[in-house]
Amino acid sequence: MKATIISLCVLFALTFRSFGLAGDLTKPALAFPKGFPESAQTNILSALQRTDSKFIGGNFLNSSTTLKYGGDTRALNLFLEGLVKCPGVILSIRFDTESDSEDCDWLLTHSALQPGRFTVHLNLKSSHIKPDDLTLPESKGPPLDEATK
Repeated sequence: MKATIISLCVLFALTFRSFGLAGDLTKPALAFPKGFPESAQTNILSALQRTDSKFIGGNFLNSSTTLKYGGDTRALNLFLEGLVKCPGVILSIRFDTESDSEDCDWLLTHSALQPGRFTVHLNLKSSHIKPDDLTLPESKGPPLDEATK
């Protein structure tokens, strides 16, 4: 009986395999859903390819992408500023000491399911990032008339 259950489980697993697309990236790239404006994609990808930041590598799994960067605080400030200037972008910034960011100065995560949302994870263990020189980009809430409705 136990062998039959194990055989059925193996057969089920082989029959209903899940297919996922994954890989490594050698240059900054993101997945965007169909219909996401081409001009917005161009602006975002341009902001991710700054010459003052060093792209270290990245990977993707289905609609999720992680891009790793190296650079000093000035490069990071310019990277953040460039990204928030892109129309439709919502930027979150996290301060991390976890192992995912140990081999880079910062990393960016993105999901095609929320194409305008980005999270930059700052590696607090980086010797290149000086918190005293970090300038977080200006953020704006909704216009006052919308907030009071």
